[in-house]
Parts: sequence; C-alpha cells; structure tokens
Amino acid sequence: MNTLVSDILVVGAGAAGLQAATGCARKGLQVAVLDKGVIGNDCATVSAKGLGAVGRWSPPGDSPDVHIEDTLKSGCYINAPALVEIVARRAESVLLDLEERGMPFDRNPDGRWSLHGTAAGHRFARNIGFSDITGKMFIDTLVADARRHRVQMLRDYLAVSLLTGPEGVAGALALDMTGGEFVVLRSKAVIIATGGVGQLYPLTSNCLQNTGDGIAIALRAGIPGRDLEFVQFYPATVVYPLTLRSMNTNSIGLGAQLKNRDGHRFMQDYEPEKLEEVTRDRLAQCIYNEIISGRGTDNGGVYLDATVVSAPVYSSRIPSEWNLCVKAGFDLTRDSLEVAPSAHYYMGGIKVDTSMATGIPGLFACGECTAGVNGANRLANNSLTEVVVMGKLAGESAIKHARENGLAGFDQGSVEEPWRWASRHLSAPASAPWVREARAAIRNAMWEGVGITRTAEGIEASKKRLGELWHAASAGFRLGSRVYGTREAGGASGGSAGGAASSNPGRMNKDLVMAIETDFMLTVASAIAEAAAVRTESRGAHYRSDFPKQDPSWRRNIDVVWRGRSGPAGSGEFEASAGPVLERATGGGHA
Repeated sequence: MNTLVSDILVVGAGAAGLQAATGCARKGLQVAVLDKGVIGNDCATVSAKGLGAVGRWSPPGDSPDVHIEDTLKSGCYINAPALVEIVARRAESVLLDLEERGMPFDRNPDGRWSLHGTAAGHRFARNIGFSDITGKMFIDTLVADARRHRVQMLRDYLAVSLLTGPEGVAGALALDMTGGEFVVLRSKAVIIATGGVGQLYPLTSNCLQNTGDGIAIALRAGIPGRDLEFVQFYPATVVYPLTLRSMNTNSIGLGAQLKNRDGHRFMQDYEPEKLEEVTRDRLAQCIYNEIISGRGTDNGGVYLDATVVSAPVYSSRIPSEWNLCVKAGFDLTRDSLEVAPSAHYYMGGIKVDTSMATGIPGLFACGECTAGVNGANRLANNSLTEVVVMGKLAGESAIKHARENGLAGFDQGSVEEPWRWASRHLSAPASAPWVREARAAIRNAMWEGVGITRTAEGIEASKKRLGELWHAASAGFRLGSRVYGTREAGGASGGSAGGAASSNPGRMNKDLVMAIETDFMLTVASAIAEAAAVRTESRGAHYRSDFPKQDPSWRRNIDVVWRGRSGPAGSGEFEASAGPVLERATGGGHA
C-alpha cells in the first residue's frame, strides 16, 4: 500500500474540519484534509441559513451567560456545561477572526452586524450571517483560506479505519477512489469531523455523504458514543416535487399553513393556540401523525400552503428558497409543496472532553459528529457557532499534540483487519444482501422504530432487523443491484452471480464506497437503537409514546460502547450505560 505522511490528518471537510485544518496550517504544520467527495460542496454546512452568537453586535441585556442558559434549557440540561460555555464565550473572537479571513456578514447602516431576528428558544436576537446563504459563505471562506495555507486536499478519499498502537493514534486507512487502492495515511494527530447521520433515514436534509462514518470509525476503535438517541428532525422538508426533494422549507415562519390531503389545516386539531408556530419537535410529531394516520398525500407528506405569503415577502425574506422553486418551475403563489419530517441534525456522537480529545492519544473530534454541546435538542442557529468554535479548539489541541509527539507506531493488525473487512465486499457470495437493498432496510428500520415517535416494541423490532443485517452481511454486501447485476472490481457492471473475484477495488468504485458506508450506517444505527431502548422517558428529540413525559431521574447521559470484536466484520453487539443524574447547571461558571 502507498503511504502518505502529514503532521495532522483531518477527516471531513465541512466547516468544523476546515476550521481545524486551516488553524493548524496557519501555525506552520503540514495538514492533509480527507473528504470522500468534492471539498466545499458535500457538507451540511452549505445549506445553513445563519448562526446564533453573542458579541459586540448583541442588544443590551444579552450576554454569554444568557446564551449558555438558553442552550442548556433547549438541551434539557444534559448538555456538557463546560463545552456549552466554551462555545458561548469564544464565539465572538472566532467569528471576528473569520471575518478578517474573508467571511462577509450583513451590516446595518451604522456598520454594526445585522441581527436577523429572534429564533425559537433564544431570549434575545442573536441570528447573524450573510443573507440566507451563510453556510455557503462559511465554506467558501474556509476553502479559500485552506488553499492559501497549502492544506493538502485529498478529494475522493474514504476513511475506513484508524491506525492505532500503544502510543495512540498513528493515522488512518483510507480508500483512494481515484487511484483505486487502499492507502495508509500517517500523521501525528487525527481530527474526525465527518458531520451527522442524516442518511440513516429515508428522508433527510443532509447531503449524501452524511452516513455517520466518523462516529462508526470511533465506535469501532472502542471510543464511547454519547447521547446517540437524540436525532433532530426538521418538520417540513420537501418530498414533492422531486426536483426539490430534501429542500428544507422556511416559509412557516412567514405564515405558511400545513394542510392534510383533505385540505384541512390540521394544526388546529393539535395546537389550536400556536398552530404551526410550535417547536420543531412538536411540529414534526404532528405532521408524522397525520401521515401515518392515512391523512397524508400520495407522496408521503402533507401540503405546505404558502399562497398566503406574498411573492415580494417570500422572495426578499428567503431568496435562495424562492429562487430554487422558480428554477424548478414551481409557482409558490399558486401551488402547495408536499413536505414531511426529515432527519436534520444530530445531537449525539463521539464522546469528547473540553480539549476535543477522545481518549485515544492524538485523536480528536469536532463538529456535528461529537456530543456534549447540544444535549437532548439543539438550540436553533447554534450549529454553525458550535462547529467553527469547536473546530478551532480541536485544531489547537492537535497542534499541541503534534509538536510534542512524533509519528506513533501502529499494530499491523490495525491495517490488515480493516482492509480485509472493507475488501470482503469485492468477493461477497451470491447469498449476501444487495448493498442498495441493505441500505434501504436500515433506513426503514430506523424510520419505523427509531424515528420521530418511538416505543419499546418498535425499537426492539428495529434492533432485531438490524441484527439480522449484521449477520447477513458478515461476508459482505453484493455490489451493484438486483436489476443491473454485480459491480466488478475493475469498474464495469457485470452479472457475475458470485461477486467480484479480485481484491483490487478498481478506480471510482462507487458501489464499494456505498458498501463500506452501509457498514458504517449499520454500526451507528445499531448504537442509536441501543441507546433509545435504554432511555425510558421523553426528552428533547427523543419522544417515546410509551413514556411520554420527561423523568427527572433520567437527567443523565447514556454512553454506548461497541462490543463486537470477533472477525473483520465484527458483530452488532453494543452495551449502553447511563451515567449519574446531572445537576441542573446554569450559565455563569468557568470552563
């Protein structure tokens, strides 16, 4: 195998990863950023509208202490208070630094940054950004800065596993899609910043790359996952027309109404006082109930009627959304979109401390793939703030480690075992499940049992189905599809019933990438189901209809550890344990 060497390896090129990478490169370290797609275009950050932060732009009375308390309240007080404090107190300096590096912010006539209103859960107006394309501008700024500082961009690389030894992390094993081979990436420190898990569900606002890779890799390395049961669902994501599918709609804030297949404004039945202006989780529950009760549309959604919003208001307040509809030939002044809840943001993830360390020396993590800041439910507009602050912190910690340590040694098994595990798909038997069907089965299991509304019976049914997939995939997934035949290793589509005989991945073998991703999805899905089964209450984004109330005795975090260590494919065995009841921390402390 070829070997590439750098001081610091960053896995993931969203805002968190690029922020960490540029911070390291600006201090003179050699940095490589690995991404399995087009760097700058395949992360959830791109679609972000704004961010919430306290700074010199804030109104009188607001402060980091108030922002901390709002965040803890939204997270139902199981957040990590020290991490929340770091985000709230460091946000101003990090954002001002980004502005100096080229990030534009909307300004008032007096030159101060404009505040775009008060989002739900915030006691003061904190929403800042640039028009409604803040995330895109963040990424553009960070990519340009990375290029200026000669960060090595490894596009079309899929991280497969960590390389570890007695001294800690030594790098990663990755699949170079363009070169068609597995490669060893050696580094003094590794930062995981792979984003969320939206692709575990049938409908998501996330990009195609959000398959939970980094969380799965960490779990497989023995690192605990924390708060994994908390998946945030965006209530109104387009399911039809198909040209706009997966687009989040924001017109409810402008007065748009939700109606079922009979044209009835059903929120009058659920929340007659607030109607559509309820919290996101409650709105998602109501829409979901209409759909599963048979009152949804033929396309699996409900109608979002924005005809009550004038074209000038819509186009000026949410221009990117309006323009996308116009380009798709959809007339919002006349027709209704069909929408449904979608997997949106992940509050759970890799367990980290206040330096973003994971417990393996030299291995750090940041961004949406980590737990702690958001607790049981993310406060609106906190995501961009979190990822850029924590990305900077992870970079600082990685710099310190890299300067104090050389390249660590690693066990040969940390290369050979994951290589065999990933390569098994290339020779999967005819009895193995097709990869596309397995991926669909994971999504259906998660939606039906570990989705918006959960019960013990539904969770156990999902766990059983996921366990069956673990067993069926022990020898790999069949590449390609039942319709088009098996994907050969060299890159052509063929019809060989027994799978590809070669161990050579072949260039741009997207089916092999899909198979490895599906392994990761299965790992994270099983861990989420394990945590959801343990938490017998409803808290934040975790709603159990058999335990519909929040229980003070469950104000605690659940950690999940992978126990399946037999053979290259492992098994779907996870152990969940609940920590002590947490004190109800408030703002005003010190990190």
